[in-house]
Amino acid sequence: MDAISQSPVEVVLPMHIRDIWAIVIILGTMLILTSLLLCPATAGTIYCMRTHPVLNGAA
Repeated sequence: MDAISQSPVEVVLPMHIRDIWAIVIILGTMLILTSLLLCPATAGTIYCMRTHPVLNGAA
């Protein structure tokens, strides 16, 4: 048997591809965390505006 065919092949990505993936992961994380922060705040603001006594004509 050939010794070359039995050795595991390591795939080494070029540096620029690793840089691009790092940027994509960082930007994706920022997008997810921003949406998790802003969506509940927006929903809470809309709820407070809809249920505000002055806007409902209660006062």
